[in-house]
Amino acid sequence: MSEAPAVQYEDDFFAWTQDQAEALRRLAARRPNDLAELDLPHIAEELADMGLAELRAVESHLGRVLFHLLKAASSRNPEVVGHWRAEAVGFHDEALARLTPALTRRIDLDRVWRRAKRQAEAALRDYNEALAAPGTCPFTLAELLRDDLDIDAAVERLKTAR
Repeated sequence: MSEAPAVQYEDDFFAWTQDQAEALRRLAARRPNDLAELDLPHIAEELADMGLAELRAVESHLGRVLFHLLKAASSRNPEVVGHWRAEAVGFHDEALARLTPALTRRIDLDRVWRRAKRQAEAALRDYNEALAAPGTCPFTLAELLRDDLDIDAAVERLKTAR
């Protein structure tokens, strides 16, 4: 009789992919001849990569949130600031929709922050404006992942953290 997976697919897709990939690797090591028709090492890697793709998607959405917050906090142009705030809300919703507990533990907020700053700096040049941002992210991951993240308050926080 087989055991149920430690993590259920429906509960945490990322953790499930990592657990299942490891189970396939163990199975391939224990019974290489019985399962010769299956390419278990590559199947395990592809499964693990599917989970990593979810992590990258959440990090990308969070990066887009920070990117738009940074632009909104740095710009003096009210015609674009409202749009950037709305974009931040949309990307925040997308990040939360894909988030799982295992993904939360793996997010590298420092890397996401550095990339968002670099992208915001480049984008602001198109408006002849300069990025005004602190060196490190003034938000904790828990703050950014709150369901009720106040985008206006986040923009103001960035303005005062410079």
